[in-house]
Amino acid sequence: MQKNSVLLVLLLAATTGSLAQVNHPDSLAAQLNSLSDQVTTMKKVKFSGYVQAQWQKADTAGIRFPGGNFEPNADNRFLIRRGRLKMTYASQPVTAVFQIDATDRGISLRDAYVDFAFPGALKNLSLKAGLFKRPFGFELLYSSESRESPERARSVLLLLPNERDLGAMLACKLGVMKLEAGFFNGNTVVDFDSKKDFIGRLSAGQELGGVKLGGGVSFYSGGVFQGTNKVYEFEDGKFALQDTLTALGEQAERQYLGADVQIGFDAGIGNTTLRGEFITGTQPGTASSSESPKTAILPASDTYIRSFNAGIFYFIQNLGKSNLQAVVKYDFFDPNSNAEGDGIANDGDVKYSTWGFGLNYFWKNLTFTAYYDKIENETTASIAKFNGDLDDNVLTLRIQYKF
Repeated sequence: MQKNSVLLVLLLAATTGSLAQVNHPDSLAAQLNSLSDQVTTMKKVKFSGYVQAQWQKADTAGIRFPGGNFEPNADNRFLIRRGRLKMTYASQPVTAVFQIDATDRGISLRDAYVDFAFPGALKNLSLKAGLFKRPFGFELLYSSESRESPERARSVLLLLPNERDLGAMLACKLGVMKLEAGFFNGNTVVDFDSKKDFIGRLSAGQELGGVKLGGGVSFYSGGVFQGTNKVYEFEDGKFALQDTLTALGEQAERQYLGADVQIGFDAGIGNTTLRGEFITGTQPGTASSSESPKTAILPASDTYIRSFNAGIFYFIQNLGKSNLQAVVKYDFFDPNSNAEGDGIANDGDVKYSTWGFGLNYFWKNLTFTAYYDKIENETTASIAKFNGDLDDNVLTLRIQYKF
């Protein structure tokens, strides 16, 4: 009896609510319109991301490695290499992107930009502003969720750290070609000087007779703040102090020129991909490093200006119709192309070459990777620790889930 009474009360309440809605059709319509607007807005928002969990084993504890240096007493480690969460809001003609990276080392901002597509006669033109990837080369622009090797080449990570920078860029599509050009802070974070760096890239891609072809040329022109009055340039086999008593606060030239090409085809045993990229230019650094600025702290070291060369090459072979993929990668970075052997005086002049050998297995949204980096350094009698090849090879076992 008590149960039936409760059901009767609920029925009367529902009936009363229905009658109230009938008596107020404007209110019902407003609620429906509000709900429709919310659904429309939600359709414009897309969440995506990926997680990379891995174990690594190095030859020696505490080695320096492009994917993050090992701790002084550790020669193996578990870590979350990348934990990306990306939100994209698309409402023509504007797209807004926000992406974070959450790992065991903390949370950092990776992307935060607005992309505006011009209408009408300018429909092939777009403007991007905020924090986003620099338009330089192929290796840098290729996403880490798709890249066949665990890390980008050493040269890219040193010359263009964090891959991204704050700035604004125009992009124009011309048939199979695309032109991108913009101005950036130059040090990936809050800028500490008035100088802005220019980056431009012209690329193209097309499929011809079952062969996928792509390529591009890139240019970087900028500067690095000189933290002292001492600037050294490499002349006649050694670094020479320049007669620049007013060098403090001036800009040391930072200029890169790059070219890249990609070829994809079916070799009968599965899809084959070949990639090549070459970068050359002038890089300011310190005595011990050729790395570009990536902090908001003004440099306080003497400036060493070097000419450099770098190369990146891939051979990627899908094995038949299976989900298995074999990868061979070779990259080198010669930070001082005018010094070699015993003529090397500083750590920042040592050339590194890396052979990478890997297998990738794809299953639904999962990728399993086994990859071995065989790292070789230039040897010189002038620096004790580089009398021979360092024991710094690394094995990486990774599982990635993409959503």
